[in-house]
Amino acid sequence: MKKQLILNMAAVFLALFMAWLFYYESLDLPKVAYQLPRMLTYLITILAIILIIESYLKYRKTTEEVQEEGIMVRRTFLFICSIALYIYLIDFLGYFITTPLFIFGSMYFLKATKIRNILYVTIGFTLFVYLLFVRFLHLPIPLGPLS
Repeated sequence: MKKQLILNMAAVFLALFMAWLFYYESLDLPKVAYQLPRMLTYLITILAIILIIESYLKYRKTTEEVQEEGIMVRRTFLFICSIALYIYLIDFLGYFITTPLFIFGSMYFLKATKIRNILYVTIGFTLFVYLLFVRFLHLPIPLGPLS
């Protein structure tokens, strides 16, 4: 029950934090630019609700398995700190320096896949964002020292 409560609290905190971060901050943006942050807010809220439901169903199904899994509090705290650092540094270093470092570091820290695949995802995502938002949509992105 304790781990379910922690998961639910984390999901609610994440939903509220993202709602504030994306939705509230998007109120000053023009109509074209505020749609993506608001869609992300809705998506994160839906995912947080799904996380709450999933943790409840998992707890009901097998209490012993959920209790044996354990939540890595230290790793979670470090990951949340890395997200905060990413948000802080994006204005100073620029999107195209900070984001690839964050993606690579996050995927490596979470042991998501092999380093080769992490490099492919990092380069591919950064290139995709550049082509879509800078070249195609002509949206301003913080460039930092690259400007």
